[in-house]
Amino acid sequence: MSSSFFTQTLDFVTQYTFYSGCVTFILGIVGNAINILVFSQLKLFRGNRCAFYLILESISNFLFHFVFMTLTIFTSIYGDDGTAHFPIWCKLRYMLGPTFAVITYYMICFTTIDQYFSTHYRYNFRQICTIKSTHISAFIIISIAIIHSIILGSFFDIQPLVGCVISNEIYLQYTTFLYYPVLIGLLPIVITLFFSLLAYRNTCFSECLQSNFPFARTCLIRGDADQCFRSLLFQASLSYAAIGKRVYFYTPIPFQTIPSLVHSLIPTSLSTANLHLIQFYYLSTLVEIHKHLISNSNNYDIIIIDGYLEYPLLKQEDLFQIISACALLKDTYEYLKKLHEKDLVLLCSCTCAESSMANVEERALFDLAIDIEMFEDGDYHAKINFFSKKNISCAFKFRIGRNEILPLYATIEHQNK
Repeated sequence: MSSSFFTQTLDFVTQYTFYSGCVTFILGIVGNAINILVFSQLKLFRGNRCAFYLILESISNFLFHFVFMTLTIFTSIYGDDGTAHFPIWCKLRYMLGPTFAVITYYMICFTTIDQYFSTHYRYNFRQICTIKSTHISAFIIISIAIIHSIILGSFFDIQPLVGCVISNEIYLQYTTFLYYPVLIGLLPIVITLFFSLLAYRNTCFSECLQSNFPFARTCLIRGDADQCFRSLLFQASLSYAAIGKRVYFYTPIPFQTIPSLVHSLIPTSLSTANLHLIQFYYLSTLVEIHKHLISNSNNYDIIIIDGYLEYPLLKQEDLFQIISACALLKDTYEYLKKLHEKDLVLLCSCTCAESSMANVEERALFDLAIDIEMFEDGDYHAKINFFSKKNISCAFKFRIGRNEILPLYATIEHQNK
């Protein structure tokens, strides 16, 4: 009776292993193949650091399923995977397994680590993870996984009556108490969970900031320092592009070279990062600017307009035209924000007289204004004025001492006025 029960149980386990292995094999191959195609082919994920980690994780997982689930199915059918008969296959089998396992688990870990730094409200934290550092990290993980697996697999040998097992006692203890329970067991789970919670905390913190301290997202830079304006706006476009924001930069005068005031202020890594995200447009009238903004509303996150009130057909001494032009820009901005529910940022500059812009500020057509006064020695004085809300903080940080406009959450300053 007991022998018959044991035989039936063994048959059930064998059948279960075979069919579950087939299902896992099919789902694993198809699912990982779809992941690879989606993350590698869609433009949305090109240059995305997390997508790069997930592509490598999917490739590793794909190979794992292809090799080891095939072996599992063959073992269920024929009762042997061949490791007890071929010494080279004995070693190779236990080199491939740890390699795929370490790469798969730790690519997921580094994905969550990247998410933590990417969602951090401090600008210098977000700058830690770049596409270059992602490639280096992935290379290190893969190299360590391969070296570790080669060393581990070299200690497997075929033993009589036992089969393919570890022949070294030290490595047997290592795999029993460290490798399986910790390195590919508890440690990846702890790392993934820990940084996932930190990333969630960053997200909650950002939402709390936005709810308690509404961000000013429309800014007017004004004064009589045109070259300083162009430098500020150009540097702002580079800063936003460096964190993956798509920038539309409108200016009546084409850029021939990088503005002189910017040269010493932009790190090399910042000036070259994601430069393709900045689109420069040299349109001749304000009407063309507004038409272009509306017709391309899905293609940008940041709007920068240099010399907004300096375009033809606009007399700067005409107060009515100045107010109308600013009101039109405000209406266009609000329309675009509601149309696609996008969190747009608007930066623009003008060189109108202070008396002319006082009426614009009184009507709160911009959330804030930055007044810049240049001195003869090249130095300047800046004053920031908030108009729209009592409790507000800036979506971009203007650092007076370095002539910079930094991106959203670059730094957090609570303005309580």
